[in-house]
Amino acid sequence: MRRIFIITFAMLILASCSMPGTKIYSLAVPEEKTVAAGQFETAVNLTVHATRYLGQAYIAYRTSPYQLELSRYSRWDMPPVDLVRDSFRDALSAAGPFREVRASVVTPGGFYNLDINLKRFERFDEGEISYGHLLLEVRLRSPEGKEIYKETISKTVRMEDRGFANLAKALSGALHEGTGQIQAGIARAMTGLK
Repeated sequence: MRRIFIITFAMLILASCSMPGTKIYSLAVPEEKTVAAGQFETAVNLTVHATRYLGQAYIAYRTSPYQLELSRYSRWDMPPVDLVRDSFRDALSAAGPFREVRASVVTPGGFYNLDINLKRFERFDEGEISYGHLLLEVRLRSPEGKEIYKETISKTVRMEDRGFANLAKALSGALHEGTGQIQAGIARAMTGLK
């Protein structure tokens, strides 16, 4: 009888200590069609900066303007800072206006520098309604260091529910719109330099 009690007790302890499985989410940003690639014989280097929590793969959600929570068992497939960098690199490589696009901490000589400051990549709740929120600032500088383009992108997308799959869907759309808007702004700024 004692042995059954010990085995049952041990099984209860093991069951209460088990952790739920980790879920991994990724973005699905549509690929850009090649339209104006190489329009200018220049190259650009991407540099992306973000606060510490956006440099980790944890999914963030804001419970109030003053409190941010990180999901323990749900994560992005890579940190948001890398998701944004790769999205911009892919968009600018496919649809220009540069002949070459790099992503590095150090900008090589003769390259334009596209500096991206990622401020928000998260879910926030207002009552029963949830939103995906993307906020970033972009500055394009010439090889000489002159600022030729600057823009702030703020995209807020209403979610169907609070699930992280819906957050991934909302932020995918927001990032796609944001990269397209910045791409068009850069093309206009570069055309003005001709």
